[in-house]
Amino acid sequence: MNSEEDTLPNNQTILDAIGNLRAEMNAKFDEVNRKFHHVDKRFEDMRLEMMSFDVRIDRLQAMSHENLNIAYGVRADIKVLREEVSAWTKEVADLQLKAA
Repeated sequence: MNSEEDTLPNNQTILDAIGNLRAEMNAKFDEVNRKFHHVDKRFEDMRLEMMSFDVRIDRLQAMSHENLNIAYGVRADIKVLREEVSAWTKEVADLQLKAA
């Protein structure tokens, strides 16, 4: 009986140590889980920012293409206007010769 009585406090000490270790490990797991959740949220925020940035770049690219098309149109209009001014200049010169 004496050896059983000596073993019981040792067993209780071991069980208490296991319980304390379990509580400590649970606290550490909770902390790690909280940190992972924080990192996951930051990654999600970064992903959303990247998507927003991609949308803005696509919009800028579309605007650049539109501006390029407008520039080509203006260039064509200027060419036509130059030809018209040249023709009018020639007509005015012809009229001046006829009037003289």
